[in-house]
Amino acid sequence: MKQVLLERYGQPEEGVRCAEVPDLGAPAAGEVVFDVLAFPINPADISMCRGTYRLRPSLPATPGAECVGRVTAVGAGVSHVQPGDLVINLQRENWAQRRRVKGDDVIAIPPSTDLLQAAMIRINPPNQTLVGFILGRGLAKRSLAEIRAIYADLGEQVRKGVLLAPVEKVYPIEEIKAAVAHAQQGERSGKILVAPNGAPR
Repeated sequence: MKQVLLERYGQPEEGVRCAEVPDLGAPAAGEVVFDVLAFPINPADISMCRGTYRLRPSLPATPGAECVGRVTAVGAGVSHVQPGDLVINLQRENWAQRRRVKGDDVIAIPPSTDLLQAAMIRINPPNQTLVGFILGRGLAKRSLAEIRAIYADLGEQVRKGVLLAPVEKVYPIEEIKAAVAHAQQGERSGKILVAPNGAPR
């Protein structure tokens, strides 16, 4: 399978490459295996590739913090998802073609939702305050049931068109260098996505 590797910190598109790595195999008890349909390249990912993010893993590493995928197999003891379910994963090391994670790390999305992305809201001064927010810390205060409910609600709002998340371009994983370079450009019309298994539908 294919996976994105960050091999050196610095200019992001120079430090990443698409590598062939062994397939994950069958899931163990409590694990879920899913094929990644798409992942975004977020500002935090670019910062991590530069070596300026709050997390600086030893290299080589796989950057990225979120993706959407489809379950291919579940291990014993996993009951909240099944093969064919569309899921999101919020753990690190997601820039791969296939993932194997603990069952509780994935959250099911309503079947009618194709892709789930965060909405971007512009703050327009004066008389408004911008407060920093780290998703992981916010979610850590909530139960798994509450997190699932949050993402189910977001997925429904995306499906209804209440939340919009435009996409400017979708790249194949083999073009990760071009995708990372594109994600650093200003004045874009939407997100930059990478589709490891072909264009998502």
